[in-house]
Amino acid sequence: MYHLPVKKELILKTECHNPSHAYILIGDISSTDEFLKKFISELQVKSVDVIKIIPDASIKIEQIRNLIRAISFTPHSSRYKIAIIPEAGKLTQDAANTLLKTLEEPPKNSIIILIAENYEGLLPTVISRCRIIKIPKNNLPNISDENYAVFETISGLSVREKFDLADKISKNNKLDNFFNDWLRFLEKDLLKGKTNKKLIRIIFEAQIFIKKNINKRLMLENIFLET
Repeated sequence: MYHLPVKKELILKTECHNPSHAYILIGDISSTDEFLKKFISELQVKSVDVIKIIPDASIKIEQIRNLIRAISFTPHSSRYKIAIIPEAGKLTQDAANTLLKTLEEPPKNSIIILIAENYEGLLPTVISRCRIIKIPKNNLPNISDENYAVFETISGLSVREKFDLADKISKNNKLDNFFNDWLRFLEKDLLKGKTNKKLIRIIFEAQIFIKKNINKRLMLENIFLET
């Protein structure tokens, strides 16, 4: 089982290198949706080869039979066919037992993904035949992967590397978005008393200055030296 950090790139790359025939994603809707979209994108699976059940009050045996029938055919334009079962805890007993048989002998080049907020309603036999990925709630919404990587590593960069990074980012026309992402990133440690409050104040001031005719590269160099 994986207990994923907010940054999921390593797990994604590992799974996409050698995907399992079946997964259970445990977590809230926004976090599992984010992971699933990236997973499908990394595997380069086209939408025509993604089949998704739409749950009602329950997920019935006929829905599972139709899903199994759909993934039994050769993928249309991708390497894999992906079957998605949201709210998997709604599987009826008969539906779960039918799915279990397919999990034991899955169609070639197929991946079945069950999604649930918790394990409630999932049969132990179904759980045992899937690779489980537990995804915690995403506390850093809307931060781009590229910016997140910068914020994670910047304190360990040399002065020269910080200056090179400042030169690159200063040419970005969306510098205000960069600062907004940085403030969101710093929020996670604010209540723990670990955040550099001086850095937060400098970023707030920088958001004002970037609207004026200033040297953005020099401004970023000074900010990065505070990290």
